[in-house]
Amino acid sequence: MKDSKTAKTLSYILIAVLLVLYIMPLLFVINISFKSFTEYLLDPIGLVKSIQWDNYKEAWLQGNFSNYFLN
Repeated sequence: MKDSKTAKTLSYILIAVLLVLYIMPLLFVINISFKSFTEYLLDPIGLVKSIQWDNYKEAWLQGNFSNYFLN
């Protein structure tokens, strides 16, 4: 009984570690997407200081996503 509890605990720890490893790059990319280019150059791995929503607008317009979205 003790072995199954230990195995279960170790599997939960492994799952938690893998979850962090999978989610951290996604959070990193989201954090960078809200930075201005200057803020990114000054501190690429730091947290965003002011959210730049214009990045999404600019990407939408330059990438012609409206055409792809309608398709």
